[in-house]
Amino acid sequence: MPDRVGVGGPEVRATETIVDYVTLEGVVHYGYVRDLSISKGGELKAVIVRPDVGYGRMSGYYAYPYYGYGMGYNYAWNPGNDHYDLPFGKTDIAHLLPFAYSKKQQ
Repeated sequence: MPDRVGVGGPEVRATETIVDYVTLEGVVHYGYVRDLSISKGGELKAVIVRPDVGYGRMSGYYAYPYYGYGMGYNYAWNPGNDHYDLPFGKTDIAHLLPFAYSKKQQ
């Protein structure tokens, strides 16, 4: 058995993303990455965020598209960062519905 598993491109480990702090546009503190949504093909599709208590009615978990390393964005996640930047402001997320864990994901 090999000591390391080779993967194409930058390697993303769940432990490097889960519990990262999440910021909104303007470096507004929002919450923490609590889970990941991965496609059947093994592609990281979304980060599941738990907002801080300061967001009141936004209890539960919320899914956001994964914007990852090398995707050409000025925001997102980069290896070594302790945070995950979202390209949304407070008004953009105000009416989101919580992520439905109980539903089968496609």
